[in-house]
Amino acid sequence: MRTESSGRCVLNFILVLLFHSAAHAQDYPGAIWNPANTNNYGVASRTATSIRWIVIHTTEDAPGSDCSVSQNWFKNPDQNTNGTPGTSAHYVICRDGSVVQMVRDKDIAFHAGNFAYNQQSIGIEHERHDASNWTEAQFNASVQLVGWLVAHYSVPGIFPSGIASADPSAASGIIGHDQVPNPTNSALGGGLHGKSDPVNWDWPHYRGLFTGSNFLLTAQHAVQVSVPTRDGYQYQVFSSTDLTNWQPASARITACGGNESFSFPTTNAKAFYRAQELPPDLRTHIVGLTNVFLDTARLSGSGNQMTIGGMRVQSRDYTFDDFVIATYGLDFCRQSFLLQQLEIVTNVGATCGIDPVFFLRDTTNSLLVNSSEAENTIHPINTTGLTFTVVMQVGNMFSMITDSASAPYRIVITDPTGRALNNYISPPGGLSFHPPVNAFRPGQYSFRLEPFGAASVSLNLRFRNLNHRPTVTVNSGATISQSLEAYWFDYAKFRISASAGQTLRFASTPGLNETVTVCNSLGLVVGEWTGGGSTTPLIVSIEGTGDYFILYVNKTGASSSYSTTVTLTP
Repeated sequence: MRTESSGRCVLNFILVLLFHSAAHAQDYPGAIWNPANTNNYGVASRTATSIRWIVIHTTEDAPGSDCSVSQNWFKNPDQNTNGTPGTSAHYVICRDGSVVQMVRDKDIAFHAGNFAYNQQSIGIEHERHDASNWTEAQFNASVQLVGWLVAHYSVPGIFPSGIASADPSAASGIIGHDQVPNPTNSALGGGLHGKSDPVNWDWPHYRGLFTGSNFLLTAQHAVQVSVPTRDGYQYQVFSSTDLTNWQPASARITACGGNESFSFPTTNAKAFYRAQELPPDLRTHIVGLTNVFLDTARLSGSGNQMTIGGMRVQSRDYTFDDFVIATYGLDFCRQSFLLQQLEIVTNVGATCGIDPVFFLRDTTNSLLVNSSEAENTIHPINTTGLTFTVVMQVGNMFSMITDSASAPYRIVITDPTGRALNNYISPPGGLSFHPPVNAFRPGQYSFRLEPFGAASVSLNLRFRNLNHRPTVTVNSGATISQSLEAYWFDYAKFRISASAGQTLRFASTPGLNETVTVCNSLGLVVGEWTGGGSTTPLIVSIEGTGDYFILYVNKTGASSSYSTTVTLTP
């Protein structure tokens, strides 16, 4: 144990390494993180420009209460037994000046009694019970917090008078709960329930504390500690006054190995501190990452999120055979992308192409619709709406053809996790070749078919696992000969071993709307041709020794065939 003295402030420091589960760290550096229950706030991705208001509240707890009462209420998952959302605030400021954060600034606390204001505000509760007066420590802590919020978000340091605008985006500032307009009658304040807090709030004194320097963080007693870490593990410092009840004292970090330093304000005149080691969060971190392969990945975006599907990595837990889907969120304030979620599908093997993706592994089993309807057979359908299911293994590639549809119809496809893969409307009439569905997860896939703009729809349906042919291994001088069925993207696979510096030659090109693609063992396309019946040889320069895959793909609705000789030179 080490004791340090700074004036009259005595700090006892204990370093303990533990496994512990906790939630996100606080935003405000001077706050203690004590998360509210997720039933009592809304998870969101608010940015600096989304927050326009700071709403001042008082807790108005029962006589004899302390600062834990409101905190425990916000942590209660059963505030409302009728299933409606509970209440919460982003921050609670105690009478001793300590600041507790319970909801992340990016998320929506339910505090104002007006959801439009909830969406664009930060709520701050101040401990009050009986007829207690405010302490200077509480007022100063509130001013420091509000000053920090003003500096970080789109909130000016002004105090509008009267009931605020019915439209929260029309103005901004620092107001009391009693100034939040009732969403059903904007002439009334206090939100939906007509709240009157902050009760007996000394606004002149409070406003007087806001000078230019108050909007900056002032110096506080603080501790800095260096902790040895392991790659991917999480670390956080906790404090306690009794060595029994521990509260977060620092932000949580994900380490990359070596020593990591923590700086955090002291929370009590005499407190104990310990650093805790937490297991890696595999939802947002790849441990022991040594290599990343993005060449076959597919990039998509929605809102402020970006998803990279098909990234391959080498790490402690994963190899290039595993399919990685990484979702990033754009932090507009810092102008950087932060990893929000990782999904890993193991043992997929290499894939070739991006849209569509072709599996190089063999998954040749036959598929059944609703456990009984067979592949490559016409199935008449007449329905007002139905759902059929297909159980697939990783590597299956489901292709569906419909024809003679009497009306437009919608197709919604979901994977075994319930995630929607496709949602589109198909026109009536003749043949419709639907986009193939790649099975990256094993399990039951659902296909919802319902008429669009009509009471019912009748049509004929047939389907196929496009990956129904085993890979054929060939040598130099062999003849490749293959017929493909009348399914969009039906394909056949051939494997040939080649050495760096060799040249792979094809005696002839494929026919019209047919494609020959050559991929290496990682799935990277090294040569591709869409043919038109020419006899001009196709040539691929081999850069690395290993196996290469030749894919012959049908991109027409008719059956096709291709025959050629492949040679390696020298």
